[in-house]
Amino acid sequence: MAQIACTKCGVSLDPGAQFCTNCGTRVTPLARGSESSAGAQADVHVRCQYCGHEFIAKGPITEGSTVRCKRCRRDSDFAQAFYHSTPPVDTDSVRLNLKYGEEESLPGSDPVNNRLLLLVKWLFAIPLYIGMFFYGIVAFIAVFLAFWAILVTGRFPDGLFNFVKGYLQYQYRVYSYFPLLLTNHWTPDDDHPLEIELDSPLDLSRLALVFLKLPSFLLDVVGALIGFAFIILFLIAVPVWWIILVTGRYPKGWLAPTKALLQWHFRVTTWQWLMRDEVNLFGTTTGVRVAVIIGIVGAFILGIRDCSVGI
Repeated sequence: MAQIACTKCGVSLDPGAQFCTNCGTRVTPLARGSESSAGAQADVHVRCQYCGHEFIAKGPITEGSTVRCKRCRRDSDFAQAFYHSTPPVDTDSVRLNLKYGEEESLPGSDPVNNRLLLLVKWLFAIPLYIGMFFYGIVAFIAVFLAFWAILVTGRFPDGLFNFVKGYLQYQYRVYSYFPLLLTNHWTPDDDHPLEIELDSPLDLSRLALVFLKLPSFLLDVVGALIGFAFIILFLIAVPVWWIILVTGRYPKGWLAPTKALLQWHFRVTTWQWLMRDEVNLFGTTTGVRVAVIIGIVGAFILGIRDCSVGI
């Protein structure tokens, strides 16, 4: 029988294993024998053998089923090429994660935020923002080219998609360092505590592109909303700066709302940058919904003012 791989460390396990012998992670391998013909009736959390991408495959899936990876789009036999386990709690195609240290109340890997570093963080951020400016220009060109590709083929080309995704990860890692003060890790490398996960869609709607995304970009409605959300994030960071300066710690109660708003900001940005069609414009928490409603009202008022001035 084909072996399966641990969902966490990748060690090969026997088909009947309940827990990984290396890291202890619980696994639920696909049943063989009498149940193999039925396969997995529910949606299954799988991992591509080629690129390592994890995603949710729609059931039912039998031992001989072929599953297509959502990232590299290669087809493989499910039983041989993929492992499956209990699906993660967050199966959204657009995710922004913050990895914390041993003390969950603190962002990043530092147990105490360096007070002296607070005074010079902006100096380290200057070259990062300069790099982000030029990186962003190229990313915008990539999105412009992707617009025409989507219009013709209904797909965001993989190469362009991965390039823009890399830019967004760089952007949000820089934001998290300064001005949001979520980490002291200033280089946006693989060790950074902030990570984005963005699944490449199999297809995108041409109607949404022409009648929703393009007007949104030209009228800057969603763009103004995204800018308003970032202003709120910046205003949250101002008292946080003083709290860290006095206590040496990021206030625990402020992490959840900051992360929720940043997550919403990222999801709407991916929609605006043509990378996804689905987006929850009003957020998933009460605080974010209130902030979004205020932003929509503000953007509407500014739009009316600009129209009246033009007339």
